[in-house]
Amino acid sequence: KYRQDAQATHHRQQESMEEEGRVRDQLIKANAKIANEEHQMQHIFLHVNKIERLLSHIDVATLRLHQHVVTSTERDEHKLLLDSVSREFRRSIDEREAENVDLIGKLNVAKATLEA
Repeated sequence: KYRQDAQATHHRQQESMEEEGRVRDQLIKANAKIANEEHQMQHIFLHVNKIERLLSHIDVATLRLHQHVVTSTERDEHKLLLDSVSREFRRSIDEREAENVDLIGKLNVAKATLEA
């Protein structure tokens, strides 16, 4: 009976050691998988940081482009306004010249009438 107990204990110890070996192997594999995933996450974070920097550059470029468009649009609007004012001023001058020519004509008629 003592011998059977010793054999049974030895058998259980052997099974326990085999189980420990399997668990150790699983832990090693799990740790390797975690390390690999952490490495992949670091790469992902690097890519995310690069993307965020690119988006920031795009935001700045978009803002500058928008400012340029606004400036360009304002410049165009100012040019149109200036052209309009210039045309109006030119028309006003032309009207005054026509009035002056008319008045000079009337003065010449009056002068000729007085001299006659």
